[in-house]
Amino acid sequence: MTKLNMKPLLVMAAMLVATPTAWATPDALRAKVERALSARHRPPTARQLLQYGLDVDVVLRQIVEEPRGNRLARNRALTTLRHFPGMETRALLEHVLNKTIGATRGIAILDLGQALRSYAMVVGPESLRRVQPLLQHQVLEVRLAAAGALRLSKHRDARALIRSRLTLETSTTGRAELKQQLVILDRTDLAR
Repeated sequence: MTKLNMKPLLVMAAMLVATPTAWATPDALRAKVERALSARHRPPTARQLLQYGLDVDVVLRQIVEEPRGNRLARNRALTTLRHFPGMETRALLEHVLNKTIGATRGIAILDLGQALRSYAMVVGPESLRRVQPLLQHQVLEVRLAAAGALRLSKHRDARALIRSRLTLETSTTGRAELKQQLVILDRTDLAR
C-alpha cells in the first residue's frame, strides 16, 4: 500500500485560508469588481479581475444584467466580458444588442458600442450577421463601433466591408476612424 504525501495538500489548504478572496462573499466580490471597473484609468484586465476570485465573469454579467447605479462600471463590464467567452456571456451580449440596437442617443449608444465589440470578440467571424447591418446605423458612433467590431471579429471580409463603409461615410471624424481601423488590420496582417 502506498503512503499518501499530505504535505502538498496542507500547503494548498494554508494558501486558501491565507487568501482573503478565497472566502469572499458574493457581495464583497461584486464590490471589489465594481470598484476596479470604476477606477479612472483603463478597464482592468481579466488577469487583474481574476485576482478577486474565480467567479468574476458571473459578477460582470450581474453588473450588466442589474444596472443599479454605476453606469461606468456597467459599460466597462460590457467591455471586459470579451475576455470571458462562453454561452452565458454570448447570450447576455445578444440581449444587450437586441435591447439597444434602436438607440439613437444617450448611454444606450455607449452600451451598444461596447456590446458590439465584445460580441465580435466572443463570437468571432460568425458575428458578421449581427454586426454588418450596423455599418448603416444613423448614429456615427454605432457605425464606428460596428467597424471596430468587424476588425475584432477577424472575419475574412472585414477589410472589404470597412472600405465599403469608408466610401459612403460623410463625417470627417468617421472617415478618419475607418481609415484607422484599416491601418490596424494591415498591421495585424503584417504581424502574422
